[in-house]
Amino acid sequence: MFPRIQLKINDRIIIDSEDFVSKVEGSVLNFSLKDSDTFPATVDSELVAIGGWKLNAVSLIHSRASSEMVIKGWKSLGQLIPMDRLLIPFLYSTGIDYVRFNISGVEPKWARLLRLCYWYEKCLGLDGEDFRYKQTEIKRAILKPLRNVEKTIDNEGKGFLSATEQLSRTISSYTSELAISALTNGCSSKVSFDKKHDFIFDTFPCEVKSLYSHMTIEREKDETPKLNIHGQTLGEKVNSHGEFFKFIFSKKALAHISKAYSQGGKFVFLDVTHTFASILMYLLSTESEIDLSFSKALNNAVNLAKNTKEKLPVVVVSSVSSYAHQTIAFVVPIPLQLIQSLEKIRKPKGK
Repeated sequence: MFPRIQLKINDRIIIDSEDFVSKVEGSVLNFSLKDSDTFPATVDSELVAIGGWKLNAVSLIHSRASSEMVIKGWKSLGQLIPMDRLLIPFLYSTGIDYVRFNISGVEPKWARLLRLCYWYEKCLGLDGEDFRYKQTEIKRAILKPLRNVEKTIDNEGKGFLSATEQLSRTISSYTSELAISALTNGCSSKVSFDKKHDFIFDTFPCEVKSLYSHMTIEREKDETPKLNIHGQTLGEKVNSHGEFFKFIFSKKALAHISKAYSQGGKFVFLDVTHTFASILMYLLSTESEIDLSFSKALNNAVNLAKNTKEKLPVVVVSSVSSYAHQTIAFVVPIPLQLIQSLEKIRKPKGK
Protein backbone atom coordinates (compact mmCIF):
# COMPACT_ATOMS: atom_id res chain seq x y z
CA MET A 1 0.00 0.00 0.00
CA PHE A 2 1.27 3.46 -0.82
CA PRO A 3 1.49 5.98 2.01
CA ARG A 4 -0.99 8.81 1.93
CA ILE A 5 0.33 11.92 0.15
CA GLN A 6 -0.58 15.53 0.75
CA LEU A 7 0.53 18.57 -1.21
CA LYS A 8 0.33 21.76 0.84
CA ILE A 9 1.12 25.31 -0.17
CA ASN A 10 1.13 27.81 2.70
CA ASP A 11 -0.47 25.09 4.87
CA ARG A 12 -3.40 24.90 2.46
CA ILE A 13 -4.02 21.35 1.20
CA ILE A 14 -3.96 21.37 -2.60
CA ILE A 15 -4.24 17.61 -3.19
CA ASP A 16 -4.73 14.72 -0.77
CA SER A 17 -4.31 11.13 -1.93
CA GLU A 18 -6.94 9.89 0.54
CA ASP A 19 -9.53 11.16 -1.91
CA PHE A 20 -7.18 11.21 -4.89
CA VAL A 21 -5.92 7.71 -5.62
CA SER A 22 -8.38 5.54 -3.65
CA LYS A 23 -8.62 4.96 0.05
CA VAL A 24 -4.98 4.65 1.12
CA GLU A 25 -3.81 3.67 4.58
CA GLY A 26 -0.45 4.34 6.18
CA SER A 27 1.78 7.29 6.93
CA VAL A 28 1.37 10.70 5.33
CA LEU A 29 4.02 12.18 3.04
CA ASN A 30 3.63 15.94 3.18
CA PHE A 31 4.75 18.35 0.49
CA SER A 32 4.72 21.58 2.43
CA LEU A 33 5.70 24.52 0.26
CA LYS A 34 5.39 28.26 0.45
CA ASP A 35 4.02 30.43 -2.33
CA SER A 36 7.59 31.51 -3.02
CA ASP A 37 8.54 27.86 -3.70
CA THR A 38 6.18 27.79 -6.69
CA PHE A 39 8.07 30.56 -8.48
CA PRO A 40 11.70 30.17 -9.63
CA ALA A 41 14.28 32.22 -7.75
CA THR A 42 17.92 32.94 -8.53
CA VAL A 43 20.49 31.32 -6.24
CA ASP A 44 23.45 32.37 -8.39
CA SER A 45 24.16 32.79 -12.11
CA GLU A 46 23.51 29.09 -12.78
CA LEU A 47 21.29 27.78 -9.95
CA VAL A 48 17.51 28.15 -9.92
CA ALA A 49 15.46 27.29 -6.81
CA ILE A 50 11.89 26.03 -7.23
CA GLY A 51 9.71 23.39 -5.58
CA GLY A 52 12.24 22.83 -2.83
CA TRP A 53 15.03 21.96 -5.29
CA LYS A 54 18.04 23.84 -6.58
CA LEU A 55 18.59 23.10 -10.25
CA ASN A 56 21.61 23.97 -12.39
CA ALA A 57 20.54 25.65 -15.64
CA VAL A 58 23.83 24.79 -17.39
CA SER A 59 23.54 21.03 -16.84
CA LEU A 60 19.75 21.00 -17.10
CA ILE A 61 19.13 23.16 -20.19
CA HIS A 62 22.13 24.41 -22.15
CA SER A 63 25.82 25.15 -21.70
CA ARG A 64 25.11 28.88 -22.06
CA ALA A 65 21.91 28.99 -20.02
CA SER A 66 21.60 31.24 -16.99
CA SER A 67 19.21 31.36 -14.05
CA GLU A 68 18.27 34.91 -15.02
CA MET A 69 17.14 33.81 -18.48
CA VAL A 70 15.07 30.97 -17.03
CA ILE A 71 13.24 33.31 -14.68
CA LYS A 72 12.63 35.82 -17.47
CA GLY A 73 11.12 33.01 -19.50
CA TRP A 74 8.90 31.94 -16.60
CA LYS A 75 7.53 35.48 -16.35
CA SER A 76 7.08 35.81 -20.11
CA LEU A 77 5.35 32.44 -20.50
CA GLY A 78 3.22 33.29 -17.46
CA GLN A 79 1.51 35.93 -19.59
CA LEU A 80 0.08 33.09 -21.69
CA ILE A 81 -0.21 30.17 -19.27
CA PRO A 82 -0.88 30.04 -15.49
CA MET A 83 2.51 28.63 -14.46
CA ASP A 84 1.45 27.99 -10.85
CA ARG A 85 -1.32 25.68 -12.08
CA LEU A 86 1.06 24.03 -14.53
CA LEU A 87 3.57 23.29 -11.77
CA ILE A 88 1.19 21.44 -9.43
CA PRO A 89 0.69 18.22 -11.49
CA PHE A 90 4.46 17.77 -11.77
CA LEU A 91 4.99 18.40 -8.06
CA TYR A 92 2.45 15.74 -7.25
CA SER A 93 3.49 13.15 -9.85
CA THR A 94 7.09 13.44 -8.62
CA GLY A 95 5.80 12.65 -5.11
CA ILE A 96 3.83 9.66 -6.37
CA ASP A 97 6.94 8.24 -8.07
CA TYR A 98 8.90 8.74 -4.85
CA VAL A 99 6.51 6.71 -2.70
CA ARG A 100 6.14 4.02 -5.37
CA PHE A 101 9.85 3.43 -5.93
CA ASN A 102 11.43 4.94 -2.76
CA ILE A 103 13.85 6.94 -4.86
CA SER A 104 13.85 10.38 -6.38
CA GLY A 105 14.74 10.98 -10.02
CA VAL A 106 17.94 12.71 -11.08
CA GLU A 107 15.75 15.72 -11.71
CA PRO A 108 12.19 16.50 -10.62
CA LYS A 109 9.51 16.37 -13.28
CA TRP A 110 8.92 20.11 -13.14
CA ALA A 111 12.46 20.64 -14.46
CA ARG A 112 10.95 20.37 -17.96
CA LEU A 113 9.05 23.59 -17.27
CA LEU A 114 12.34 25.42 -16.80
CA ARG A 115 13.58 24.13 -20.15
CA LEU A 116 10.42 25.33 -21.84
CA CYS A 117 10.73 28.77 -20.23
CA TYR A 118 14.37 29.21 -21.23
CA TRP A 119 13.86 28.35 -24.89
CA TYR A 120 10.64 30.36 -25.04
CA GLU A 121 12.55 33.42 -23.85
CA LYS A 122 15.30 32.78 -26.41
CA CYS A 123 12.74 32.70 -29.22
CA LEU A 124 11.13 35.92 -27.95
CA GLY A 125 14.44 37.57 -28.76
CA LEU A 126 14.32 36.60 -32.45
CA ASP A 127 13.51 39.28 -34.99
CA GLY A 128 10.02 39.65 -36.43
CA GLU A 129 6.48 39.82 -35.07
CA ASP A 130 5.30 36.47 -36.44
CA PHE A 131 6.17 34.66 -33.21
CA ARG A 132 2.70 35.68 -31.98
CA TYR A 133 1.30 32.82 -34.09
CA LYS A 134 3.52 30.40 -32.22
CA GLN A 135 2.51 31.92 -28.88
CA THR A 136 -1.18 31.32 -29.60
CA GLU A 137 -0.41 27.76 -30.70
CA ILE A 138 1.62 27.00 -27.55
CA LYS A 139 -1.07 28.44 -25.28
CA ARG A 140 -3.85 26.34 -26.81
CA ALA A 141 -1.73 23.19 -27.02
CA ILE A 142 -0.70 23.27 -23.32
CA LEU A 143 -3.93 24.52 -21.75
CA LYS A 144 -5.98 21.64 -23.17
CA PRO A 145 -4.03 18.77 -21.52
CA LEU A 146 -3.62 20.90 -18.37
CA ARG A 147 -7.40 21.13 -18.06
CA ASN A 148 -7.62 17.37 -18.59
CA VAL A 149 -5.19 16.81 -15.72
CA GLU A 150 -7.18 19.12 -13.47
CA LYS A 151 -10.37 17.22 -14.32
CA THR A 152 -8.74 13.98 -13.13
CA ILE A 153 -7.86 15.68 -9.85
CA ASP A 154 -11.51 16.69 -9.40
CA ASN A 155 -12.48 13.09 -10.26
CA GLU A 156 -10.47 11.47 -7.42
CA GLY A 157 -7.40 11.05 -9.57
CA LYS A 158 -8.73 8.60 -12.14
CA GLY A 159 -6.41 8.82 -15.12
CA PHE A 160 -4.13 11.38 -13.46
CA LEU A 161 -0.82 9.73 -14.36
CA SER A 162 -1.70 9.16 -18.03
CA ALA A 163 -3.11 12.70 -18.34
CA THR A 164 0.05 14.14 -16.75
CA GLU A 165 2.20 12.11 -19.15
CA GLN A 166 0.30 13.58 -22.10
CA LEU A 167 0.83 17.07 -20.69
CA SER A 168 4.51 16.27 -20.25
CA ARG A 169 4.88 15.12 -23.87
CA THR A 170 3.18 18.27 -25.14
CA ILE A 171 5.60 20.41 -23.14
CA SER A 172 8.60 18.37 -24.30
CA SER A 173 7.52 18.63 -27.95
CA TYR A 174 7.21 22.42 -27.83
CA THR A 175 10.44 22.71 -25.88
CA SER A 176 12.15 20.79 -28.68
CA GLU A 177 10.57 23.00 -31.34
CA LEU A 178 11.64 26.21 -29.58
CA ALA A 179 15.13 24.90 -28.76
CA ILE A 180 15.82 23.83 -32.36
CA SER A 181 14.53 27.19 -33.63
CA ALA A 182 16.83 29.08 -31.25
CA LEU A 183 19.85 26.85 -31.95
CA THR A 184 19.33 27.23 -35.69
CA ASN A 185 19.21 30.99 -35.30
CA GLY A 186 22.42 30.78 -33.26
CA CYS A 187 24.16 29.20 -36.27
CA SER A 188 23.92 32.50 -38.20
CA SER A 189 20.76 31.33 -39.92
CA LYS A 190 17.88 33.79 -39.94
CA VAL A 191 14.87 32.19 -38.26
CA SER A 192 11.28 33.41 -38.53
CA PHE A 193 7.81 32.01 -37.85
CA ASP A 194 4.56 31.76 -39.77
CA LYS A 195 1.17 30.08 -39.47
CA LYS A 196 1.96 27.07 -41.66
CA HIS A 197 5.27 25.71 -40.39
CA ASP A 198 7.11 25.14 -37.13
CA PHE A 199 9.64 27.73 -38.25
CA ILE A 200 11.47 29.07 -41.32
CA PHE A 201 15.21 29.41 -41.64
CA ASP A 202 16.57 31.34 -44.58
CA THR A 203 13.99 30.29 -47.19
CA PHE A 204 13.49 26.72 -45.95
CA PRO A 205 10.22 25.78 -44.19
CA CYS A 206 11.03 23.43 -41.29
CA GLU A 207 9.02 20.88 -39.36
CA VAL A 208 10.02 19.41 -35.99
CA LYS A 209 8.81 15.98 -34.88
CA SER A 210 9.44 14.40 -31.46
CA LEU A 211 9.55 10.63 -31.01
CA TYR A 212 9.10 8.52 -27.90
CA SER A 213 9.91 4.86 -27.30
CA HIS A 214 10.06 2.37 -24.47
CA MET A 215 13.27 0.72 -23.37
CA THR A 216 14.52 -1.16 -20.32
CA ILE A 217 17.83 -2.55 -19.11
CA GLU A 218 17.64 -6.24 -18.27
CA ARG A 219 20.12 -7.98 -16.01
CA GLU A 220 20.20 -11.44 -14.46
CA LYS A 221 22.48 -12.14 -11.51
CA ASP A 222 26.16 -11.80 -12.46
CA GLU A 223 25.24 -11.07 -16.09
CA THR A 224 26.24 -8.19 -18.31
CA PRO A 225 23.28 -5.77 -18.69
CA LYS A 226 21.27 -6.15 -21.91
CA LEU A 227 19.29 -3.44 -23.68
CA ASN A 228 15.66 -4.35 -24.32
CA ILE A 229 13.81 -2.17 -26.84
CA HIS A 230 10.11 -2.71 -27.50
CA GLY A 231 10.43 -6.26 -26.15
CA GLN A 232 13.47 -7.16 -28.25
CA THR A 233 16.74 -7.84 -26.42
CA LEU A 234 19.75 -6.58 -28.35
CA GLY A 235 22.31 -8.52 -26.34
CA GLU A 236 25.51 -7.59 -24.58
CA LYS A 237 26.98 -5.63 -27.47
CA VAL A 238 25.03 -3.13 -29.50
CA ASN A 239 25.96 -2.24 -33.08
CA SER A 240 25.42 1.50 -32.55
CA HIS A 241 25.65 2.45 -36.22
CA GLY A 242 23.40 -0.33 -37.48
CA GLU A 243 20.76 0.01 -34.76
CA PHE A 244 20.67 3.80 -35.22
CA PHE A 245 19.87 3.57 -38.92
CA LYS A 246 17.46 0.71 -38.30
CA PHE A 247 15.55 3.07 -36.01
CA ILE A 248 15.57 6.01 -38.45
CA PHE A 249 14.24 3.79 -41.25
CA SER A 250 11.67 2.11 -39.00
CA LYS A 251 7.96 2.51 -39.76
CA LYS A 252 7.47 4.75 -36.75
CA ALA A 253 10.24 7.20 -37.62
CA LEU A 254 9.43 7.23 -41.34
CA ALA A 255 5.77 7.94 -40.55
CA HIS A 256 6.81 11.10 -38.68
CA ILE A 257 9.16 12.12 -41.49
CA SER A 258 6.46 11.50 -44.09
CA LYS A 259 3.97 13.62 -42.15
CA ALA A 260 6.49 16.47 -41.82
CA TYR A 261 7.11 16.35 -45.58
CA SER A 262 3.37 16.38 -46.31
CA GLN A 263 3.12 19.51 -44.16
CA GLY A 264 5.54 21.25 -46.51
CA GLY A 265 8.78 20.72 -44.59
CA LYS A 266 11.86 21.07 -46.78
CA PHE A 267 13.93 20.38 -43.68
CA VAL A 268 12.81 17.88 -41.04
CA PHE A 269 14.20 17.91 -37.51
CA LEU A 270 13.59 14.59 -35.76
CA ASP A 271 14.02 14.83 -31.98
CA VAL A 272 14.93 11.38 -30.62
CA THR A 273 15.87 12.54 -27.10
CA HIS A 274 13.16 10.35 -25.54
CA THR A 275 14.06 7.21 -27.48
CA PHE A 276 16.86 4.65 -27.38
CA ALA A 277 18.28 6.29 -30.53
CA SER A 278 19.54 9.04 -28.23
CA ILE A 279 21.78 6.49 -26.50
CA LEU A 280 22.95 5.20 -29.86
CA MET A 281 23.87 8.71 -31.01
CA TYR A 282 25.89 9.27 -27.86
CA LEU A 283 27.69 5.96 -28.42
CA LEU A 284 28.42 6.96 -32.02
CA SER A 285 29.96 10.24 -30.91
CA THR A 286 32.17 8.59 -28.27
CA GLU A 287 33.08 5.29 -29.95
CA SER A 288 33.68 6.62 -33.45
CA GLU A 289 34.67 10.18 -32.47
CA ILE A 290 32.16 11.57 -34.97
CA ASP A 291 31.49 15.32 -34.82
CA LEU A 292 27.81 15.50 -33.94
CA SER A 293 27.65 19.23 -33.27
CA PHE A 294 24.36 20.90 -34.17
CA SER A 295 26.09 23.53 -36.32
CA LYS A 296 27.87 20.93 -38.46
CA ALA A 297 24.67 18.94 -38.94
CA LEU A 298 22.84 22.09 -40.03
CA ASN A 299 25.60 22.97 -42.53
CA ASN A 300 25.51 19.44 -43.94
CA ALA A 301 21.74 19.65 -44.29
CA VAL A 302 21.98 22.96 -46.19
CA ASN A 303 24.60 21.54 -48.55
CA LEU A 304 22.43 18.48 -49.16
CA ALA A 305 19.36 20.62 -49.90
CA LYS A 306 21.31 22.78 -52.37
CA ASN A 307 23.00 19.92 -54.20
CA THR A 308 20.19 17.41 -54.65
CA LYS A 309 16.44 17.46 -55.07
CA GLU A 310 16.09 13.71 -54.70
CA LYS A 311 16.69 13.48 -50.96
CA LEU A 312 15.12 15.14 -47.94
CA PRO A 313 17.55 16.42 -45.27
CA VAL A 314 16.48 14.92 -41.93
CA VAL A 315 18.41 16.34 -38.99
CA VAL A 316 18.24 13.81 -36.15
CA VAL A 317 18.58 15.70 -32.85
CA SER A 318 19.17 14.58 -29.26
CA SER A 319 19.64 16.49 -26.02
CA VAL A 320 22.36 15.02 -23.82
CA SER A 321 22.46 15.74 -20.10
CA SER A 322 25.93 16.05 -18.63
CA TYR A 323 27.85 18.65 -16.66
CA ALA A 324 27.09 21.07 -19.50
CA HIS A 325 23.88 20.17 -21.32
CA GLN A 326 24.41 19.84 -25.07
CA THR A 327 22.49 19.11 -28.23
CA ILE A 328 23.96 16.65 -30.69
CA ALA A 329 22.72 16.14 -34.25
CA PHE A 330 23.30 14.00 -37.32
CA VAL A 331 21.98 14.37 -40.90
CA VAL A 332 20.31 11.43 -42.61
CA PRO A 333 19.39 11.88 -46.32
CA ILE A 334 15.99 10.23 -46.86
CA PRO A 335 15.13 9.43 -50.53
CA LEU A 336 12.06 11.39 -51.60
CA GLN A 337 10.95 8.38 -53.60
CA LEU A 338 10.64 6.44 -50.33
CA ILE A 339 8.66 9.24 -48.67
CA GLN A 340 6.36 9.63 -51.66
CA SER A 341 5.64 5.90 -51.67
CA LEU A 342 4.66 6.17 -48.00
CA GLU A 343 2.39 9.10 -48.90
CA LYS A 344 0.53 6.88 -51.39
CA ILE A 345 0.02 4.27 -48.70
CA ARG A 346 -1.26 6.87 -46.23
CA LYS A 347 -3.64 8.35 -48.83
CA PRO A 348 -5.00 5.54 -51.03
CA LYS A 349 -6.90 6.47 -54.19
CA GLY A 350 -10.56 7.30 -53.76
CA LYS A 351 -10.17 8.38 -50.13
